[in-house]
Amino acid sequence: MSKRIQWLRIVLFGALAFVAACGSNAPEHVAQQFITHLQKREISSAMELVSKESRSALGDAKLRSNLAQASEASEMRYFSHASAGDSAVSSDGRSATVKLISKDGDREWKMGDAHLLKEGGDWKIDLSDMVQ
Repeated sequence: MSKRIQWLRIVLFGALAFVAACGSNAPEHVAQQFITHLQKREISSAMELVSKESRSALGDAKLRSNLAQASEASEMRYFSHASAGDSAVSSDGRSATVKLISKDGDREWKMGDAHLLKEGGDWKIDLSDMVQ
């Protein structure tokens, strides 16, 4: 095998690894993980994706209660077909907004937005709007 082909394989492998690593922490991926955890009633896993600022402001007990309530059957009719759509990252790279959409057959509608904050290089869900 020529050196040029070997070099190309190394570059392509590195690029794929980079894309895979970045994609797993993209704002829309984190928002989708959060939705999936709520849909499966995995409250502890959902809590791990919430920003420290939101956890501190709400307190773990209130946050756990709010997330558990959101994942109950009566509320899941809103989230059962939910998924994360397009995202927009702020110019300073510290926050992002992800469109939440719901699909039911051929119908699709926007449910709202998920707000995320960058913490230690990772995107986290910002639930500061839940603080009253």
